Amino acid sequence: MDNVKQVYKKCTLCKIVKPINEFGKHSYAKDGKRAYCIECNNLFCRTKWYNPQVRRNINLKHRYGITEEQYNEMFANQNGRCAICYCAESLCVDHNHITGRIRGLLCQSCNKALGMFKEEIPTIQNAINYLTNWKNSA
Repeated sequence: MDNVKQVYKKCTLCKIVKPINEFGKHSYAKDGKRAYCIECNNLFCRTKWYNPQVRRNINLKHRYGITEEQYNEMFANQNGRCAICYCAESLCVDHNHITGRIRGLLCQSCNKALGMFKEEIPTIQNAINYLTNWKNSA
């Protein structure tokens, strides 16, 4: 009985029993096939996964634990500007990598700069002192 090859499968989305060849491959599934038929999988991907707005919401929730409404509230509180340099570019969510706590929104340049300085205040202060000394000697 175990050697009988499965010929049909029920799609978990549309609930229709279809031939097994109408399901895509999936290495982790017991039968080696996806739970959704190809048609439902394509529809799901177009409407959910590859929709930029939906994808953004998923990323905000997964990476930072916030909703789009919370992001928009922070954006409005900062007048749509970076919390450091005040430019009006596309803003990233800045967070403490140890605690995960969100600090605000930064442009990509400022966000990368903090990362390059490893968020260490003494190092950032040394950079300020360095620039200040060179500005005064010019």
